[in-house]
Amino acid sequence: MRALFKNGQGMLRSGSTGSILIPHVADSVIIIPQKATYELQDRRFVYVVNDSNKVASTPITVSPVNDGQNYIVTSGLKAGDRIAVEGVGTIVREGITISPKAAGEANQPQAPQQ
Repeated sequence: MRALFKNGQGMLRSGSTGSILIPHVADSVIIIPQKATYELQDRRFVYVVNDSNKVASTPITVSPVNDGQNYIVTSGLKAGDRIAVEGVGTIVREGITISPKAAGEANQPQAPQQ
């Protein structure tokens, strides 16, 4: 791609290259944190939490367009699915039972028990 634009401060020199970010707007999509996913043999997965709080590995497909922190899920999840976000790749594994917390609760400091 070639673009012409003003270079008033002379930041770019002849022959220089740069990266251009083009805003992308998507409506009615599922967005998940990248840290909630893991990759295995070129496939991306999340741990979906079922009604009895057990986690199950689920393959997903994500859009190649992302912001470096989140993914847009194009298949594999539906609205209302609960996923594990913390501990993916370390302590969360297939079939374990977890104690889910609401999104705002996860990083709240816990009061010391007396």
